[in-house]
Amino acid sequence: MKKGVNYGHLLNILTDCWPSSEYHRMFPLCKDFVVTDGVKNFVKEAEAQWLIDIVGSYIPKIAKIDDYFFKVNLKVNKECNNDGLFRILHEVHFKMKCVVEQNIPYVDLPSGEYTFYLFKEGELGQGLHIMICPGEY
Repeated sequence: MKKGVNYGHLLNILTDCWPSSEYHRMFPLCKDFVVTDGVKNFVKEAEAQWLIDIVGSYIPKIAKIDDYFFKVNLKVNKECNNDGLFRILHEVHFKMKCVVEQNIPYVDLPSGEYTFYLFKEGELGQGLHIMICPGEY
């Protein structure tokens, strides 16, 4: 993470961005996964390419789910050696259901909760998966 970057700064990136002008492929192993300008800026500021790698690695699993909207959530707990809990959730009957859950032994981000959205465009099993910041929604 860049020196001087704190939770408030990263939260501002997530919430104070405009809709994206273009998509970016940041995970070369999955051609169907792109991120917006806001996500690209977050990753750059936080030096968190690993977050894109984690999300991208689960795209094949997400592609099989008959839904188009997912919530990507990362909680970082400073009291537990900066351990992280990564989740991808989607709504089922008005309740959020966990599709993916992964514990991360150490996360180089300030303690707090980070939320992104993941949209799926196209038919089940194919199409584009777009990761956005809440401010771009």
